[in-house]
Amino acid sequence: MKPPLETFPLATATLGVARTPLEDRANWRALDGLRGWAILFVIAVHLWAHSSRTGTGLPLSVHIGTKIIDVTWVFATGHNAVVVFFVLSGFLLYKHWLERQETITLRAQIISFVQSRARRILPAYFFYLALYMLLVAIVGKHRYGADLRAWNFFLNFVFLSPIANVLPTIKPVVTSLDVVPGTWSLNAEMWFYAAMPLLAVLLSRLMSIRWSAWLLLIAALAGPLVRTMMGSNPDWILRYSVFGVFDSFLIGMATAAFFNGYTFHRRWSWLFPLGLVWYVFICAGKSFPLLDYQFQLAVVSGMMILGLIVAPGSLWRASLERNWIVNIGHWSYGLFLSNILICWYVILPISQALKIQSGAQLLALNFFLGIPIMIVLARATYIGFEYACIRRTRPNLRKAIIQVGFVSCSLVAASLVFSVLALTRSGDPEFNVPLSFWLHAK
Repeated sequence: MKPPLETFPLATATLGVARTPLEDRANWRALDGLRGWAILFVIAVHLWAHSSRTGTGLPLSVHIGTKIIDVTWVFATGHNAVVVFFVLSGFLLYKHWLERQETITLRAQIISFVQSRARRILPAYFFYLALYMLLVAIVGKHRYGADLRAWNFFLNFVFLSPIANVLPTIKPVVTSLDVVPGTWSLNAEMWFYAAMPLLAVLLSRLMSIRWSAWLLLIAALAGPLVRTMMGSNPDWILRYSVFGVFDSFLIGMATAAFFNGYTFHRRWSWLFPLGLVWYVFICAGKSFPLLDYQFQLAVVSGMMILGLIVAPGSLWRASLERNWIVNIGHWSYGLFLSNILICWYVILPISQALKIQSGAQLLALNFFLGIPIMIVLARATYIGFEYACIRRTRPNLRKAIIQVGFVSCSLVAASLVFSVLALTRSGDPEFNVPLSFWLHAK
């Protein structure tokens, strides 16, 4: 017999479909899988880009008989997955906010929100920030060969590094935006965390959840207009802050509002495959001309999220709930913080010590040696900081060691085979190196 709705304290019948805590936990597992795939694409673009000495990556193609298919765009567009993270943040945080606003006071909700974000973000981030400072002190130079100034550390410590490009007294003495490479997106996330409670309170006081969903979606349309005004000027603060990507967060919040305010049946699961196909078309350069591709990426990310959580038992949801991809989703924060660190301070020195000149060999070294190192470091970060701070319990260390060891040994073994093939079958040492499975650098 199905228990009455009142037995579930977090059920949200007043906001649409009644959902239990158990069902919500199942939704998180599918979204962890989506997060896992997103971080894999982010890692891929960085590892691919650093397979050439210029940092622009090698052109890649697949040979099928006499036909040559260019697949460079698959790696070069991996940075688009960052938009998926922005939309996921907006969706998850606002959905959780909506489900709790009827059960606890506003003051308690804000305190809980701040504490959960601080526990989730700050310990691991400060660890990697200190690690970067240590590496820079040992090497003597930052990754671009420039001296690291005190302003860099201070602005990154308080998540204000984007202002370095607009303050005339700071800009001449700051060598780059971020100490930990790639964390401009984390700065945007932190600014969103600061603004979201205020926005959520205003929406709840002024209108219903359904009207909030439509207002958030309409407000997100300002994103393409702002980026059009920015143009291609990278020195403007908006490009490297939440103001340059705010539409992605708003679309995530709108997705949560639609989900909580309207009834979605299983037939809406077609949103995921449609969004996935649209995502691939955008990455291949086939986006619609009316709106910029970043806004379209945010829309399709919201579609995929909504299509996943309304379709339990679907084929695409089951594929995202596999343990290996869910675990990668759990480790995504550590992978995000460590991937360029590994490229610059581990893989590059190893390739120089081994005197590797072939672009194909460097590509193999990046992927099959870099990924295991990243997994080990990210897993250690997850165990030491995230797991302990979020769940406040001790993880299963034996299981963690077995997981990391299996993945690492498999990829290192593949790296050796891959590198031997590239070495024994090489032509030009920099390009035209045939690799296995008919993938080669042009």
